[in-house]
Amino acid sequence: MKINILYLLIFSLFQFSVICQNKIDIIAVFDIENDQIHISQEIVYKNTSTDTLKSIFFNDWSHSYSTKNTPLAKRFSEEYSTKFHFAENEDRGYTVITAITNNNNTNLVFERLQSHPDVIKVELANSLLPNNSYSLKLVYTVQLPKDKFTRYGVTALKDYNLKYWYITPAVYNGTWHYYSNKNLDDIFIPKADINLQIEFPKNYFLTSELDIIETIENSNTQTIFLSGKNRIDSKLFLNKLQIYKTVQTNKFSILSNIDEKGLGATDKAIISYKIINFISDYLGEYPHKKLIVSDIDAKKNPIYGLNQLPDFIRPFPKNFQFELKLLKNTLNNYLDNTLLINPRKEQWLKDGIQIYFMIKYIEDYYPDMKLLGSLANVWGIRSFHASDLKFNEQYGLVYMHMARTNRDQPLDMQKDSLLKFNKNLANKYKAGVGLKYLDDYINEDILERTIKSFLKDNKLRNTSAKDFEIFLKSQTTKNIDWFFLMQLYKLNKTVLSLKNNPIQFLNGLTANDPDEPRNVFLNIHGRIVAIFDQVKINDDKFWIICQQSCVDALLNHIDRYIKLSQVKVQRLESHVYFDMENSTDDVPEAELIIPQKKGRLIIADNELESTVSDEDFTLFRLRNNIPLQGVDFNDDFVLNVGEKGLVSYTKGCFLGQEPVSKVHNRSSPTWQLVVKYEDECEEEVKQKMTSKVLDPDAKRVLGFVFKRNK
Repeated sequence: MKINILYLLIFSLFQFSVICQNKIDIIAVFDIENDQIHISQEIVYKNTSTDTLKSIFFNDWSHSYSTKNTPLAKRFSEEYSTKFHFAENEDRGYTVITAITNNNNTNLVFERLQSHPDVIKVELANSLLPNNSYSLKLVYTVQLPKDKFTRYGVTALKDYNLKYWYITPAVYNGTWHYYSNKNLDDIFIPKADINLQIEFPKNYFLTSELDIIETIENSNTQTIFLSGKNRIDSKLFLNKLQIYKTVQTNKFSILSNIDEKGLGATDKAIISYKIINFISDYLGEYPHKKLIVSDIDAKKNPIYGLNQLPDFIRPFPKNFQFELKLLKNTLNNYLDNTLLINPRKEQWLKDGIQIYFMIKYIEDYYPDMKLLGSLANVWGIRSFHASDLKFNEQYGLVYMHMARTNRDQPLDMQKDSLLKFNKNLANKYKAGVGLKYLDDYINEDILERTIKSFLKDNKLRNTSAKDFEIFLKSQTTKNIDWFFLMQLYKLNKTVLSLKNNPIQFLNGLTANDPDEPRNVFLNIHGRIVAIFDQVKINDDKFWIICQQSCVDALLNHIDRYIKLSQVKVQRLESHVYFDMENSTDDVPEAELIIPQKKGRLIIADNELESTVSDEDFTLFRLRNNIPLQGVDFNDDFVLNVGEKGLVSYTKGCFLGQEPVSKVHNRSSPTWQLVVKYEDECEEEVKQKMTSKVLDPDAKRVLGFVFKRNK
């Protein structure tokens, strides 16, 4: 009781500071025997929005482990991990809430969301007006999980590595931002002033980023008071041995238990100083005194490639692996604690900054380092092209591997929707290489200065990738809309080049004029062989762009005419993308840009980043009535698909003209390709529907169908 009174006295000065700040006060008693924490908590939540709130949502990610049906459990299944599902019940954690009350000790109604059992909705007794605060008191017990699931929890040696271990409010900025724990280390919470009173056995050492205010020794336990202003999350480590070593500087201190064989304490300290100075110079002042970089961080976010080498193969200097490991995770934790963006939806910005400065670090300190290290000079290896590659070239190679295998995913795709390889590597590298390319494009170190200024101006303030875009555009006179605005989708299209009087050739065989943007090859029955976009490059060269699945049929169709006309057809190794934005901006990488009725085609020699998912592009096509040959139709009669922009009735003779003109002049086509909702169709039509996708606005399935004309 004396300790509790002392605690209240220590922090009483802060009780009325809540007018301008969220506040979390916690009294936590560790029950080591049962792996539990008994918590008494007060949360003062500030409504920073212009809305009146009747309820508040809270994150209780300790409850993510409670059953085999939580989103976390399903995530483990998706990753083919069976540890969680075959674990004993006592190995999984949960939260038991005894009471949630307000300042008047009125019990508040609360519930766990059905689809998010680790999110709590609390109904307020009184509405919370804008710029006002609401105080809630919570009493609950956390049953800690074993660390074998996420590396956080109780270890086999009864050490405690804790993250997201207490209840926190969700972010509200016009809408509530809450989601379930999926082992992605991406909770989104508002900053708060945090005060902790932690009671635990005397044979443990406590490590935290918070400032230690006081330590009180009891007979068998000790109580430590900790405090921190403007904090996001408070990791807590209880270890029987004092394994965390501190490197203290006048900028900030790194607390780390990352080990490296053969590297002494002095070498580690020198490397830590080097990294602290690098980060402070390029990213700006760190707002707190301490930063924890744990071995758990290093294992969950390793230097891929180096971490897979056996101990007896060390092609790099002995300090190099430790140095990059410490750099990567210090950058990551620095950004987590200062850049307040939604990490589930906009993680690409943090990842991009992290990888960009890892590239910069190598350029500054190891400019001649090869990708293969000293192995690049070994006989038998040095003859391979890989031995010539610089260390920083790995980033482009990794993300291009996913692009070449059609497993590339957009940078702005939600983190929980990414493939594991993309989440861990490819998308991070793509974001970093993208920023590096942008830096080279705008020149004059503008990007570096902009990142530092942006982090300084938005440090510990809620911000977004859009804010970064606006700020960066204000710092350069060059047009960089293409970097942010292009919504690119890679098409399965092939570019064919026609030479030697191609205009006469196309005019005689296609249904449209050569100066129109789109055209079509028909057979004698008016049925489609191939629909294509066409561009006149010069008087003697035409490019046509058609679906890859139609190329063979097209070439077979025109083969005999090619022999008679001497036209030369060449298949180009170009990449074709659809830009869904109606932009007129230049694209530096584009070889050719072809406007469409909605959006534009971009043809490039090199592969670009595809930023649009299959589902989003399909929805875009349906909303703009853009069917694809080989997907929504094949060799159908051309007027069934649509004649607008495909057929000219004034150009003269063309193959298939007679049946097309007859239907056009005397009647209407029997069928018409249209966009319809699935629930509007008969069962037989539903079975034939193509490009089916859920319309998120209507909450109905949409697709292409052939409708019989009356």
